[in-house]
Parts: sequence; C-alpha cells; structure tokens
Amino acid sequence: MTAAGNRVNIVAFSGSKLADQDISELKTIIRSGLDADEDLTGFYQLAQGDPILSITVKDLYGMRVGLLDDVFGRVILAILLQMVPQ
Repeated sequence: MTAAGNRVNIVAFSGSKLADQDISELKTIIRSGLDADEDLTGFYQLAQGDPILSITVKDLYGMRVGLLDDVFGRVILAILLQMVPQ
C-alpha cells in the first residue's frame, strides 16, 4: 500500500490467477477495511467552525478510522509470514 494525495494504491499478490469475482470481492474487502465509502462531508463542515478540529482536519485531511484489523492486520501478518523460516 502507498498513498499519493487522496488516493491509496494497493498491489495484491496471489499464488494463482484470480477470477473476476475474486478480484471484485478483494476490492470490496479493501474498500470496506479502509472505510473508503464513508461520507465525511458533515464532519468537515462541523470542523470548519471549531478552532481545534479545523487544525486537525488541515493536518489529517481524508483520514478515516477504517477497520484496521481487517486490512492492516492482514498486511502485517502477510509480511511477517514471509519472514518465517521454512
């Protein structure tokens, strides 16, 4: 995973070629884990009028809570499993 501006790029590896349905399911899981479909418009409108939140939003614009265990936990596990001696 890499981030560029407000976009996240993800490269996934598989032991075999994935069917279109599997790719679609993988994309759905990643979007859900990153909470990419959450509408933050109301929060940003509220934050503009708050002295503390307005600074926070400026520094962390676009940040979402997401389901860290779903995506990042699996990424960390995948990396660590590559280091396990066989």
